Amino acid sequence: MEKTFESIKNAVDAFDRAAKIIYSEEIKIPKEDLELDSLIMPGIVLNAFSCELALKAIGVKRGIDVKHIHFLDKLFFILPEEDKDKISKKVIEIYGITETAQEGYNRNSFDKDLKSISNVFEECRYFYECSRTVKLIFLLKFSQILTEYINTI
Repeated sequence: MEKTFESIKNAVDAFDRAAKIIYSEEIKIPKEDLELDSLIMPGIVLNAFSCELALKAIGVKRGIDVKHIHFLDKLFFILPEEDKDKISKKVIEIYGITETAQEGYNRNSFDKDLKSISNVFEECRYFYECSRTVKLIFLLKFSQILTEYINTI
């Protein structure tokens, strides 16, 4: 069965909402009861999957074959320039002002950060095996912008 833009967009919304619920619950847990990566890693996995689905939704909307592509950077770079420009500029705008972004945050910085989270879903879905660090704030901002963007196209 061929997936439609709307069905993929609905899945993005569901995974995005689930991640937000997880993060809000994480905040409520007293620090002394918090186990390492207790709810953060599942939230990261949901956000990464939400990003993958959002990029695929854009690709489907634009008539691009996105089957069998799972790396976020590869999905992003096959999108039309107009979509890439709008998304990257908005992420640069909101992420570039965070304390975690380096001064002079630009498209090259964005591309580098995107590459760094490109395979987070696969690498961290079995989070007990995940031994890497994740640029969480970038992932959250990228996910936020993608979720907003698919609701405008």
